[in-house]
Amino acid sequence: SLALNVRTILQRVSAVLMLVLIGIHINIFKHLAEALVPILIVQILFFACVFIHIGVSVTNALITKGVIDSAPVRKRVDTAVFIICIILFIILSSCSCTLGTDKGSPTDRER
Repeated sequence: SLALNVRTILQRVSAVLMLVLIGIHINIFKHLAEALVPILIVQILFFACVFIHIGVSVTNALITKGVIDSAPVRKRVDTAVFIICIILFIILSSCSCTLGTDKGSPTDRER
């Protein structure tokens, strides 16, 4: 079906993007003091790829394991997983945007 093809495409594309962005993600913390907007955008894009990949992969894994056996259950699991992923994405994105904005306390700057 078309929905299954879209899920597979999203799963593959998000996995490739995660592989491309993981190197930047690992080295991001040395650049956070500069709080460069492109670095933060890449960080948010990485989080989005991870959560899209998780969102489209969980139900497929549960179907493969035999945990999900009907379309209504799949829809409920999809909805729950996507809500959790959206909440985690918002939390991590907001944390990523606030990292690097703290330039230290006045006592740190005086040293």
